[in-house]
Amino acid sequence: KRVAYYTFELKALDVYNRVACRLMGLPIRDLQLSSPESRPSYDMHAADLLTRVGPQGLKLAVEYYSPRSATVGTIRSHLTHLRVRRDFRPDLIIVDYADKVLPTNRTAQKSEGNTYLEMGAVLEELIGLANDFECPVWTGSQLRRDGVRKAMTRGQVCGMDDLADSMRKAHDADVIITLNQSPEEKIAQKMRAYLAKVRRGDAGLIIDLSVDYSRMKVSESEKQRSHQETFGHIYASSDSLPGEVSTSDDPDLDGLSSGANSLSA
Repeated sequence: KRVAYYTFELKALDVYNRVACRLMGLPIRDLQLSSPESRPSYDMHAADLLTRVGPQGLKLAVEYYSPRSATVGTIRSHLTHLRVRRDFRPDLIIVDYADKVLPTNRTAQKSEGNTYLEMGAVLEELIGLANDFECPVWTGSQLRRDGVRKAMTRGQVCGMDDLADSMRKAHDADVIITLNQSPEEKIAQKMRAYLAKVRRGDAGLIIDLSVDYSRMKVSESEKQRSHQETFGHIYASSDSLPGEVSTSDDPDLDGLSSGANSLSA
């Protein structure tokens, strides 16, 4: 799959490092603090990765923009450049994250302080981007203070009404997933994903996750997989379809304990 990743927080090199450690199964410290002793292990994992991705290699394009310095129009121009110059047509677009994107529309830009209009315009433009490039768009959002408290409280989950700044994000998105993690769950490397909105599927499900922070890996817990084998018919696929914008929180796993929102259009 080809992925275009637009980051307004982490620098491009940091994103590449995180993807590399995830695909190679190496702790991120082994990439950041390489030594002669760790080199053989790195070479072995790199060779295995190249074998798995095939002769064409990994298809990942990462572009960094300073917060509030680029619009969806900027992203569209870069995607067009990739298509024309490198024949790169993404299967997935990730925007990290929508709250830090400027609206292209001048009227929305001039509505300084009106985050409801600004974020609504950005989400509408991301939906248009997904339609035009015929692939899902995933992005992230911050939570309100009360939502963060819910996300960090065991037994509670945050929902659509806990999105910060603008409820238009919830109205326009096709899929919203919130990540919830109490301090005890963080220590145990556990997390709960709540399907707050699924336009083409079942909402209201809570999925238990396991988190490996060192390798940037989030997966369904053994308990969840066992439950799915018993009640598999409930877990119909809710993957984003072309013409969808998704919102998901910052991929920086260290911040997930404060809660996250994911939107899909």
